[in-house]
Amino acid sequence: MDQHPENFLHILDTNAELNGNETIHFRGRLQALDDIVARLLDRRRQYLALLSPWRRLPHDLLGEIFIHVVEPITQYHWGLPEVLSRLSLVCRRWHDVVLKTHRLWSTLEIYGRFTPLVSTHLQAWFKRAGEVPKSLTLSAPECPSSNPSHACVVYNYALAQFLAQGPSLNHFSLYCASPRCLRHVLKLMKTLCEEPSKGAWSTITSLRLQFCQEWTERNPFDPERSIFYHLPPITAFDLRLPPLPRRHSPRNAHPGVDWDEVKSDTRLALHIPETLLSRLTLLTLHCNWNGARILSILKSCKSLQSLELDFASTTQIFGNPQEIQNLADNNIVLPHLRILRLRHTKPDTLDLFHLLLTPSLIELDLDFERDDNWLIPSSRSWHELLSGPLLGLIERSKCRVHVKRLRLKTLHDVEEDVLQRILLGLPALTHLTTDDVDLYPSLLCKLAFAEPPALARLQRLEMYRFKSNALVGLVKYLGLRKRRKELEGIPFTTTDVLVKASSGTVLRMSKGVATLTSADESEDEDD
Repeated sequence: MDQHPENFLHILDTNAELNGNETIHFRGRLQALDDIVARLLDRRRQYLALLSPWRRLPHDLLGEIFIHVVEPITQYHWGLPEVLSRLSLVCRRWHDVVLKTHRLWSTLEIYGRFTPLVSTHLQAWFKRAGEVPKSLTLSAPECPSSNPSHACVVYNYALAQFLAQGPSLNHFSLYCASPRCLRHVLKLMKTLCEEPSKGAWSTITSLRLQFCQEWTERNPFDPERSIFYHLPPITAFDLRLPPLPRRHSPRNAHPGVDWDEVKSDTRLALHIPETLLSRLTLLTLHCNWNGARILSILKSCKSLQSLELDFASTTQIFGNPQEIQNLADNNIVLPHLRILRLRHTKPDTLDLFHLLLTPSLIELDLDFERDDNWLIPSSRSWHELLSGPLLGLIERSKCRVHVKRLRLKTLHDVEEDVLQRILLGLPALTHLTTDDVDLYPSLLCKLAFAEPPALARLQRLEMYRFKSNALVGLVKYLGLRKRRKELEGIPFTTTDVLVKASSGTVLRMSKGVATLTSADESEDEDD
């Protein structure tokens, strides 16, 4: 036999043991083949990379992907510039896409002092955004001094110059200690504005102001000196005022005391000009001062389409009995309001609904802060507190057939007939969301057999922090809907369902097909 045989097929046909030379030979041949296969696989990976769909992605689609990557990262001093730099260093194509995707450069948040260097970098940043609407957020630490000119981060020439002469802005958010800080900046801007109609400040249409330390505009106060008289012509306004402290604390409270009553301060001045309010289409107001102040503002908001009120879980008084009766007889009309949201709301705050008319209402979002110290007067039932005001607003506004979306958050120990009355009173609902709301199987059973049929048009049902022991009742309810549709011909809309139980179990239903998973499995699916 040849020491290094080229033809070894005859060896494969036998069980003969290889001798030492043959073993060495074939191990060498095998290693050579492994090397060839490794080189071919490497070449194959290279060819696949050349043919990768990533190379064929249009620039605009790749830019959209980058936008989703950086959406949670908007801070200037934290990571957005670094992330965009890393994306642009991957390859020349990605570099070009990053620079040409204007929306990547349209939003930024600044923390700390607004220096001339920050201003220079910010203008260069926004220049890359082209004509895309731009948004800037400035968060300043609390003022350590009562005189902002000494230590206020907001009160500086660089910021005033940027707002007076900088590029156009669509949205501006300012987080600072008090209106005194903003007032001093406005004074500086006035000295710098050669053309008041130009510059970043004059182009802002959406504004958010949050004052976290104190409210410095106090009576007696000239309204025209108020910051509100010097705001740009905005149509969207998010105003968050420093909350007043509660009148009582658990240490000095006694049974029967309303722990959520705030200390009233009549010296606080809130002069918002009617011309500003009449332009607004969107208003977000976080204020626990006094419900009557909220009403005085709403009277002028005739163009509102979206309204969000946050009362910080405090008791609200909307005026003396005579004033409330007058408003009940002559409601505040918000003719264009489509979305109404109440945040951190106590049930008795829904008395506000007796004073409003919202004929165009489509979406209602009620968030009731969980508070174990609610003291519901025995003379007031849940119908008087919840279903009465809500359905009263719907009926008086004649929008029963228009309300399509309802969200309820944190409702416990509410009588079944109250929730049933609400859901039956909104026949046009297409989207229902509950979060930490007690919906018992017996209530679901009543809804399943209700006449006329309840929630017949429901397209989307979402339930969060749902009681696990009610899951079976929910599944039965969905099954009864399907059965009534098949047997009785009731035109129930097919409903997509997402339920996240307090135990971690997740129920999904799409196009009539249901799946039940654990929380961990659900997170994997979402990823």
